[in-house]
Amino acid sequence: MKETPVAFLQATGRFFGSWTGTSFTDNSASADRKVVRRLQIRSGARIDGLALDFTDGTSTSWHGGQGGSYNTYALETGEDFTSIRVCADETYINGLQFITSKGRESPWYGSRSGTSSSWELDGRALAGFMGSTTLFMNGLMPFWSERYSPATLNNLQSCITESEHIRKEIELAATRCAQLRHQTEQLQRDIEVGLRAPANRAIQGVGVLCGSIEELYEETQRAVVLQSEEVKRLVKVCKGQAAVVAKRFKDLYDDSTKMTERGGELTVELTARLGESESRIKRLNDLQSVADGLKKGAEVRAETMREKQSTAERSAERAQETKREAQRKRREAETARTIRDIFTFGLGRLGDWFGLDEAVRYADKLVESCQRNLDDAQRDMREAQNNLSNIRSEVNRFIQLHSSIDSYKGDVQTTMRLAISLREKNMQLQNTSFDISLFLGGLVARSETIQTKFTAAQFAKAIISVEQLLVTQTKVKGLIRDSPEKLEKTMQMIAKSDEIADALDDMM
Repeated sequence: MKETPVAFLQATGRFFGSWTGTSFTDNSASADRKVVRRLQIRSGARIDGLALDFTDGTSTSWHGGQGGSYNTYALETGEDFTSIRVCADETYINGLQFITSKGRESPWYGSRSGTSSSWELDGRALAGFMGSTTLFMNGLMPFWSERYSPATLNNLQSCITESEHIRKEIELAATRCAQLRHQTEQLQRDIEVGLRAPANRAIQGVGVLCGSIEELYEETQRAVVLQSEEVKRLVKVCKGQAAVVAKRFKDLYDDSTKMTERGGELTVELTARLGESESRIKRLNDLQSVADGLKKGAEVRAETMREKQSTAERSAERAQETKREAQRKRREAETARTIRDIFTFGLGRLGDWFGLDEAVRYADKLVESCQRNLDDAQRDMREAQNNLSNIRSEVNRFIQLHSSIDSYKGDVQTTMRLAISLREKNMQLQNTSFDISLFLGGLVARSETIQTKFTAAQFAKAIISVEQLLVTQTKVKGLIRDSPEKLEKTMQMIAKSDEIADALDDMM
């Protein structure tokens, strides 16, 4: 039997139950060579545990506990599990039923309580499970092979049925892809518009803060005593402003985190859709290979029927020629017999002396037989031509489906590139906002480590990064942009000061 490459795990369907307990997976380097032979399962009010036996004599480890009733369900040769019905709640897998490629259904194991659903992947064969167990089956999800279960694609009608199934899948997938593209474009707008306003406020706050830091810097350059009242006042102001701006960047971090999560969800689904499109392409290639084989056989049969028809036509022509020759000889014999009658007083009429009547009757039968053969050959030829025409139409449909899948795959890839780009951009914004908020928090609370975590130059670089990521209208100016290193000692002084920050509202 053909080996079983394992399909993309993200394309296998929804995980049911919980991850409570010990997690497991049947996926391994040898999983592509496994063919399931039998199910072992224990169940009562819920699924206690299960395992799979393979045709090579090996089995998966037992997953779950030993309670409940023990049952097995054996597959026939060439039969696979291609669908599974499941009932589960948030904690346990309560019930399972297995459906085979031949339409057989196993008994229902466990109960029917909880959320009911089903798992399947386009008629693929079950390859194993992943999930989590305690004394029961807590969580479960199957993974499928890329191998079709045998017993399907061996005639034109099965190709037509399967290709129609793929066509409908492509239509549904294209609709979902359009929705994902819309969601991705909406995410892009939300990032560019929704985050830009809070980013502008945060940058505006940085501008006010840096103005105060510059004022403090200039005061320290003029002051004879660094602990003058004016210096202390400015330190308190800077700390108060830093607290407000830190909160703004924390809010920007929270908002960008939500955007990142949305981008991550889109990327995961788009990755799954891309995996599904690859699977459909392989299915279509399998179908086209079958159709090409049918087409080749139909072409050979059509050629054979052409030769048969040609032979029948030649035989019919020879039979007609034989008949014409027999009729000519009989006419000649009739003429000769008329002459004989004159001299034999009619004795020439007593018999067919030369068997010419029999020859004509034989020729008639030969013509009739050859005509039947010709009619049969022509009928077979029409059937062969019609069959070939149908197969060629189906092959052309496969070509069109390929074009549709390629177009759909291209749309998914384009949308996924945009989603990944947005997610990466947002993660950068998320990380930068967090670093800035953390740095400003260090200015508010007395800190001895600010110089090793974040310098004034790094702070300035992070602010400019936020400006560029969101193309903010507000830009920082002054020393923090042009010569941030000049403010390094001033920022360290603020961080190390014991002065209490002024209590400022968000408007500063």
